[in-house]
Amino acid sequence: RLEQVEDTEAYLAVQGITLEDVAESGAFKRLEYLLSVQVTESKIEPYFVQNKLDFDTAEVCWIFVRDEGVAEELFLQIAEEGADFYRLARQYSEDETTRPSSGFLGRLRRKQLPKGIASRVFASEVGTVIGPENVSGGYALYMLQQYYPAEWHANVQKEIRKRLFGQWLQREMRQAEITY
Repeated sequence: RLEQVEDTEAYLAVQGITLEDVAESGAFKRLEYLLSVQVTESKIEPYFVQNKLDFDTAEVCWIFVRDEGVAEELFLQIAEEGADFYRLARQYSEDETTRPSSGFLGRLRRKQLPKGIASRVFASEVGTVIGPENVSGGYALYMLQQYYPAEWHANVQKEIRKRLFGQWLQREMRQAEITY
């Protein structure tokens, strides 16, 4: 823990960093931020409007199994018999990471799901089960647990600014004549 000045200075020394290096880095970051604001400010909101679907999120659960027949049987149990998706995920999913949490993948954006699956999940009603879908290594059932439409807030603005500034920097570097 770096609660004392001496501890901080010792840590920096071990890392080969001076306080001047830290100050210089901070000054550079501030200039970089100010430039990014200058370059992107008028483009952030139009970008959000044009790409709003990219910022939608959804809580998604899944059941992953290697055998297609098992996936089909699980789907039929849910669709025809009203079996509990969460219980089946805990009992049958072969994804060791999500099985204990009833198949919960997290709050995801469209680009975090396979393309064909993402559009179907985000277009479905909450509680709808989709599948079985052929995925890497097996088959999956997906369930939309909750849908969150994109919202205009500081974190989204920051993300868009960073994305647009990165694109601007790439264009500038391609156009620059750099010689060594």
